Amino acid sequence: SRNSIAIYLEKDDLHMAGEKPSFDGLAVAALESRKAEDLERMIVKFGGQAFVSPSMREIPIEENADAVDFAYRVMTGEINIVILLTGVGFKQLLKAIERKFDTQRFLDALSDITTVARGPKPAAAMKEVGLSPTLRVPEPNTWRELLATIDASVPITNQKIGLQEYGKSNPSLIAGLEARGAEVISLRVYNWDLPADTAPLEANIRAIVAGQRDLLLLTSAHQVVNVLRFSGQMGLEEELRAALKHLIVASIGPTTSEMLLANDLPVDLVPDHPKMGHLVVESASRAHRLIAGRRARAIVIEQSGKPPLDPQAAWYDSPFMRACRRESSSVTPVWLMRQAGRYMSEYRAVREKLSFLELCKDSALCAEVMV
Repeated sequence: SRNSIAIYLEKDDLHMAGEKPSFDGLAVAALESRKAEDLERMIVKFGGQAFVSPSMREIPIEENADAVDFAYRVMTGEINIVILLTGVGFKQLLKAIERKFDTQRFLDALSDITTVARGPKPAAAMKEVGLSPTLRVPEPNTWRELLATIDASVPITNQKIGLQEYGKSNPSLIAGLEARGAEVISLRVYNWDLPADTAPLEANIRAIVAGQRDLLLLTSAHQVVNVLRFSGQMGLEEELRAALKHLIVASIGPTTSEMLLANDLPVDLVPDHPKMGHLVVESASRAHRLIAGRRARAIVIEQSGKPPLDPQAAWYDSPFMRACRRESSSVTPVWLMRQAGRYMSEYRAVREKLSFLELCKDSALCAEVMV
């Protein structure tokens, strides 16, 4: 019914009808490395069979002359805005320069300029050494929110910006900074590689290919890169890609989702907040419904004996499919995509005044919340 659809959209299937989140015995694979034990405990707590196999490790760049040069340019005032993308990267930057400089001198220089922490982890790393970032990027902490934060607070035209990167450069972020007139001085302090012990990762890949896993939880974009790379080395990349279309793939946030989609892999679930705990809870809440829906679609296709795009299939001339092909139809179908931005204060301010369905019927407010 219309009311039940409204409830589904509002509550996003989480804790519906007082249900307690539970995997209820589902086999849950994950590729987390740094917090593998924490993630395993959470999966088990919510009734899942946990199969957590580290998929990556951070390797500090030894004798990092670029880090020394970066610090020198900050201390001499050449760089007057520093963006920190990761907490571990900031810590490794300090370690890389401690043999060449008085670290406190570098920290004092940072305290005198504009610093931008992409999220809670770099902010926490700064706090450990007595610093507070000038700006903190809000959730979901992607490069888009980072640029929006800068746009709202710091003019960067003709400024030199120091960018402490991940193990891999983000060309979209660099292009966005340069488009705003900044000169970007990038610094990598570590590389990403496969874990020293790849046996658990190999076992998880083989189990996914064999259909022995129900869900895959991904907590970083580079896990996608490494699992495809390693499955290729095993000669199983195509088999893995095919298998991932038959289990539920849960992504922690937009950056990881973009990496999955860029590699033509599915994204079935993204939590409202890009945190590991939210990923586990929402996966436990929704996994069985998502699996049931997938099975139901498979049964329809199997029983009809027709592939999804077969012109003879019963659904081929449905209003929605006709609209997708830009053909006329008897009614106007509506595609409703609810964005995962409900936590934003601007959205909440709008929603305090009217219901979700009332919002849907007001084109001006729809445009406002979209922006």
